[in-house]
Amino acid sequence: MEPCALHIPGKSIKKPIQNCMPNNPINSEAYWNERFATDWSEAGGHEQTAFFADIALSLFPAWFSTYLKEGEKTLLDWGCALGDSAPVFADAFPHLQYSGLDVAKEAIDQAKQTLPAYSFSTPESLGDQTFDVVFSSNTLEHFSDPFAFFPELTQKSKGYLAILVPFEEYDRIEEHLVTFTLDNLHPIMEDLTLVSCRWMDTSKLDTTKWVGKQILLIYAKKSSKVTAHENAPLSDTFYSDYQYEPSTVKNIELNLKHLQSQLSSMESLLEQNMQNHRQHIERLEAEEQKRAQELQRTQEALLRTEKNLKEREAEIRMIHQSLTWKLLRVYQAITSIPRKVFYGIHRGMATIAKKVLPMRVQHFILINLAWFNPRFYITRHKNKKRLLEILAEHPDRKGILIYPPTIDWGFLFQRPQQLTRAFAEAGYLCFYCTGNFSVDSVQGFEKKEERVYVTNDYEVLVHAPDPTVLISWSINKAYLRKYRYKQFIYDYIDELDIFHMYDEKMVKEHKELVQRADVPVATADKLFQQIAPLNDRAILAPNGVMLADFVWDHPPQMPLDMQVAVQNAQHVIGYYGALAEWFDYDLVREVAKMRPDYAFVLIGPKYDKSSDAYDWSDYKNIHFLGSKSYQELRKYSYHFDVATIPFKINKITESTSPVKLFEYMAQKLPIVTTPMVECKKYASVHLGETAKEFAEQLDAAIAKKNDLEYQKLLMKEAQENTWQARVAQMIEALDRAQKPS
Repeated sequence: MEPCALHIPGKSIKKPIQNCMPNNPINSEAYWNERFATDWSEAGGHEQTAFFADIALSLFPAWFSTYLKEGEKTLLDWGCALGDSAPVFADAFPHLQYSGLDVAKEAIDQAKQTLPAYSFSTPESLGDQTFDVVFSSNTLEHFSDPFAFFPELTQKSKGYLAILVPFEEYDRIEEHLVTFTLDNLHPIMEDLTLVSCRWMDTSKLDTTKWVGKQILLIYAKKSSKVTAHENAPLSDTFYSDYQYEPSTVKNIELNLKHLQSQLSSMESLLEQNMQNHRQHIERLEAEEQKRAQELQRTQEALLRTEKNLKEREAEIRMIHQSLTWKLLRVYQAITSIPRKVFYGIHRGMATIAKKVLPMRVQHFILINLAWFNPRFYITRHKNKKRLLEILAEHPDRKGILIYPPTIDWGFLFQRPQQLTRAFAEAGYLCFYCTGNFSVDSVQGFEKKEERVYVTNDYEVLVHAPDPTVLISWSINKAYLRKYRYKQFIYDYIDELDIFHMYDEKMVKEHKELVQRADVPVATADKLFQQIAPLNDRAILAPNGVMLADFVWDHPPQMPLDMQVAVQNAQHVIGYYGALAEWFDYDLVREVAKMRPDYAFVLIGPKYDKSSDAYDWSDYKNIHFLGSKSYQELRKYSYHFDVATIPFKINKITESTSPVKLFEYMAQKLPIVTTPMVECKKYASVHLGETAKEFAEQLDAAIAKKNDLEYQKLLMKEAQENTWQARVAQMIEALDRAQKPS
């Protein structure tokens, strides 16, 4: 039967629903008036109210406690029940003027009788009075739309709003109408700023009154100009799982009684254990006598076994001298050589490769000697069987695509992964090879999407019939010798000297791939101009976007780390992608100084150590939020006011087609970039070269954020640059390459 909770929720004390207000709806005013008049004390309501007040005090950050102690502050307890939190606050803050408010007149009448030293009111009798702090403990979860009460709470507050509610209460009691989680707990309020967020698992406490979690949120009222929180360190403001420190002697006395009871039980248990120990010694003595008899019998059996063993040894010597045995030994030696060699070579090559060999030699071992790896040797039959099953499951495939190991599937989800997905949408059965270099841990085959499989056993793909091979790294040319491919695409994605293995051999391999490819592809105009003279089948196919990835059924909540970063900003200027040597840190720093009211949010991995060369301590409006997965990124970018690509203009970026450019378009985000060649092609992009120009273009882009014509332009250019369109272009080129000239 569902439990019925007390007025202040968060109960470990529960009563059957059948004993609660059968004639009044739960959470109605009449319901609470009768509860307070009947079983409130019996159900432990007084103790529970004081318990939650203690929890709130232990979760108060240091700056907030100091604020309450300074001067004669006023506090309104919104939903005070019988006022049992008043003595708790009085003990902690002697000069604090406490007032209690509750909708139930029965509760207010009792509180005035039992606690005459404090002020208690109903909403009607309180009037327009305001307070330095409005405090509400375990009340809002009783309402289906708890945040609708924030204007009322804000109106009563002159400075701060402190809210304590159950946290992550998924198995709710019947009175509770909402479950608070990090996803729904921090709505952006017009006149409120979240300045503290702390939570605690109270189920771990010995004398708990609530088996679950409690969370305390403190908001500052922007219009009040309160400043107590401004100089507080983040570690004093935003934490979880705090230790509970009771503020009354009563909890200590309860703990002492509990320890005394435990001590009595332990003494009784010790006496029982001693008795058991004596009985155990008696059994051991009897067993020792029995084992002595068994030992004698065993010694006699051993003598008989030794006699039999000598007889067997004589028989074995006769077998070893036979011709059959000698022939069998020769056969065994021959058949055991491969496995020993495989294991030896694998261990030796791995040691040498890691310590002394250059990267190119390591890659050669990866490609050509992978079959010496014992793990592959043992699992090869299993993986081949699975491959044949996958092929049989897709008899209607348009073709087979293999992408040799270059980057992990889960790392920097960009062109290789997106082309694979688009080929799968076009009907190809796609195998994306991973070396498990950084984030992947694939063993065998893992299905990622329909017709998309990631595998670490790229050797077994030699059994895939007539595949099309897609290569985007020239060093992977060696895989063309392994696969019995039908056609291959060479995807020229960046200037060669960006790769860490760049040398003359890479240049030679690149030229050979361009000339031999059935379809050589360039991602930028400059790269296309380099390969077009070498192969008349070359095509230009810049990066693109999967439009479906950026469609929302419901707008996403701003992630918590982003909320904390941008809560005081006028506008959010965003970037996501690698933070590397081509990122113009100096430009961003100058623009951030010019626009101190803008928050500059940088999301992505540190591709190299280029950002570490700068001191960021003076740039409070620049926020590094770290690397996020492809699925997480859009939850952040949805809240950008402007999306940017602040790259340096150099040889690398002149040949760069940024993937994020088209993803920004699909999200209808105003775009500002430096004047890169590939960005100049699109009418929706604002261009700024100097810091002054870039800042002015940010202002212009913000002004266009809600411009319907500009949003139509963004979506039009996104729709013209999808990954599906790029793959359709490649498939058409493959079909032309098959036809006789």
